[in-house]
Amino acid sequence: MPTRGVTWGEGDFDKSASAATAVIKTASTDTIASDAGPTSFATQVSLNTDLVGIAVGDALRVTCRGVFGTFGIAGSLRVELRNSGTALLDTGAQTVAAGLTARGWWLEGLLVGLTASTSECQGTFHFSNSGRLAESMDMENAGTIAAGIGSGNLTVTVTWGTADADNTITLRQFVAEHIGG
Repeated sequence: MPTRGVTWGEGDFDKSASAATAVIKTASTDTIASDAGPTSFATQVSLNTDLVGIAVGDALRVTCRGVFGTFGIAGSLRVELRNSGTALLDTGAQTVAAGLTARGWWLEGLLVGLTASTSECQGTFHFSNSGRLAESMDMENAGTIAAGIGSGNLTVTVTWGTADADNTITLRQFVAEHIGG
């Protein structure tokens, strides 16, 4: 699974903007199928090695993209962004239509470290339930970016409401951007 780190700094764009570091991870076969229990994608971003130097007042912008499909009966899908097992953003159980194939989904989140143990986490989850990307919901959580800012692993965890081999969700891209304070 290729990983490409990109760093922007002074002179690249607007000189008044703070420096940011992004980690972009892509995968074509990171799929969770037929699992009614919380299961994490293998693709993850380490706050210890991929993104370092996160401090109080900094922010993380996270974007995840992929596709999903469902069995012949309607069910539910829950997606969470976690740091070392702690939920930062949680969609709750979202009703998905029956018999979907290769429908798009994406999750966007902004996590701001207020102190070493608290953060404000806000995000949006979008998915295509009826042939167009019209379904979306907002998420907010007062979880923590990390127990001790700047450590842990960011993962995306999925829970299907019904275990069936035709219920699949694939993570194609995971982008985490550290925005300095």
